[in-house]
Amino acid sequence: MHRKYSQAITAFFLAVFAGFFFIYAALNDSLENLRLLPPMLEQKPMLEAGTVSQSQDLKVYYRYLLCGHTVPGALPAGVHYAGPGSLRNQLAEEQGWVVKERNGTVETVKYIEGFCPEDAAKTHLGAVGDLIAVFQGPPGINTNIIEVTDIPIANLPLEWQEQVRLGELDFDSVKKLKETLDSLDEYR
Repeated sequence: MHRKYSQAITAFFLAVFAGFFFIYAALNDSLENLRLLPPMLEQKPMLEAGTVSQSQDLKVYYRYLLCGHTVPGALPAGVHYAGPGSLRNQLAEEQGWVVKERNGTVETVKYIEGFCPEDAAKTHLGAVGDLIAVFQGPPGINTNIIEVTDIPIANLPLEWQEQVRLGELDFDSVKKLKETLDSLDEYR
């Protein structure tokens, strides 16, 4: 039982460490120099309704640290764009916001410890110790455990054992996941 939880705890601390690393590096512009983050997506400026752009374009992005996706977005409700200085005053770095100026463009990025909306809806089977577990997110990212079953991986057919250990059994709906888990009951 200790082994089952030690892997989950290790994965949690690795995810927390990676999150702090990315936020620290983003605040210090060091990730772009290392090419660990992709260049920001080219997107037309997205402004809050009723906000007027001054002489600079504004780009707002949400960067999801668990899956690594960057998604264009809009300023949070109540935040008004009146130049980069005003954004820095309204958006706290402690809450994951970074405001940068480059070549006449203001880029505002919110770093989020989690999955993008598309990946948050995904689930897959993986391993926790010797048992099958259900994870939130795309295959291969085994950080958010939804449930640990009491089904030993060793009881599965060989081709399924490898797929579960690699975290490759993913599902596009909760219904399919539940049907698969029900069919695995015979392997308890």
